[in-house]
Amino acid sequence: MNRLNLVVKKGVLFALLSLTATTTLANETTITNAQDAGADSNQTFKPAFTGYVAGTYADDWLDDYRDDRSFSIDLKLGYQFTQNFSAGVITGTYYLDTAYCSTHTKDYWCMSSTYLYAKYNNLYSFFDDFTTIGVQGRVILPTTRYSQDTNLYFGLKGYVPISFDVNRFIDGLSLSLTPSVTKYFNEYKVAGSHNLTEYTLTLSLDTTYQISEQFYFTLSLADYNYITYQGYSTYPTISHTEELGYQATDNIYVGLGYTNSAQYYDPEHGPSKVSDLFDDKDPHFYLTTYYMF
Repeated sequence: MNRLNLVVKKGVLFALLSLTATTTLANETTITNAQDAGADSNQTFKPAFTGYVAGTYADDWLDDYRDDRSFSIDLKLGYQFTQNFSAGVITGTYYLDTAYCSTHTKDYWCMSSTYLYAKYNNLYSFFDDFTTIGVQGRVILPTTRYSQDTNLYFGLKGYVPISFDVNRFIDGLSLSLTPSVTKYFNEYKVAGSHNLTEYTLTLSLDTTYQISEQFYFTLSLADYNYITYQGYSTYPTISHTEELGYQATDNIYVGLGYTNSAQYYDPEHGPSKVSDLFDDKDPHFYLTTYYMF
């Protein structure tokens, strides 16, 4: 039972704050900015399919029990209905070298979560167009082994991206702040005697600096707070990602990055000191490449 509890506890954090999700969001921020920078505002808009196929290899370069290597393949397919509105699906698969995807199997190839998304950019602007607000929504489908083990029906996630036109002060710089809330619908409130998460509250900060015509540097910070079905806050986590990206062509992007996360409160032991963003708790270096269409 202790083994099951440990796996389920780690599974919650992995499902809600996986390396794949962290790097994918960071890369997607960079790609969006790169595409916007290269877009011709005078072009006439035409509805079209959009998306990308991405491959990411990550390694923590540890040679003990913490050794954790992974490879993920992500697919995003959407349709741009108007200049501001789009919808589609995001899914993928990943390979874990030393961990498993379920509480009772040892599969190494694992299905990622599948999201149905819709987003509307430029919903409202104010302060002389310095600040722009958009809205995004996702339906989370239970395609992972962990979500099936915990009898997840589906989840709903809402974002409110707030972007700031700092480019008018520093050429090539973009900045956005995104609060979001996720609601999970599980059949049960407990799995393996561990309370399941009902809500995730997230606040993320993303900034990208265009170093040159083809090189970008992205910094992403995120604070995650989890609330169980019993109403308890558990294992809040802070994460960060730094990435140097190269826009090789209009369609191909390559990024080299580092990501890490740390829990800053343990319900059983109280506050946890987070003294170093580069500690050995959960460090990963990764290489990613995207083909955009």
